[in-house]
Amino acid sequence: YGEALPEELRQVAYDNVMQNIASYASLYGMDTETYIYLSYYQDMDTFRNQTAWEIADYSVKNLLFCQAYANKKDLNVTEDELNEQLKNYANYYGFESVEAGFTEEDKDSIKNTMMNLKVIDYIIANANVTFKAAQADETVTE
Repeated sequence: YGEALPEELRQVAYDNVMQNIASYASLYGMDTETYIYLSYYQDMDTFRNQTAWEIADYSVKNLLFCQAYANKKDLNVTEDELNEQLKNYANYYGFESVEAGFTEEDKDSIKNTMMNLKVIDYIIANANVTFKAAQADETVTE
């Protein structure tokens, strides 16, 4: 990437990795340390100090790429689009209001996810894919 990743984004992404791991562990009825060992074959310290940061950095790079692409192609999520999605989520999850159901961090995360999906949809819709027939190996061995 050439430049250091923004530390604030790295920390948010790292915290998300650790929260997700704890959620998955709970879902499977395990403590976090056991889940990490079974999923990553690592002890907790190695995961916390190395692997989780690698996952977080990948996430930040993905976010920065998508944001740059969204800026270039005018694919940023508008406030109206975000508000509509938040209302849909609030209704779906049974929250009294958007404010009652989502923190500012939740809103930022949802907005980033929406932007990522807009970028992916744009790339897929505008991809110029050509298929080339596979050529058979003409070498015959006996």
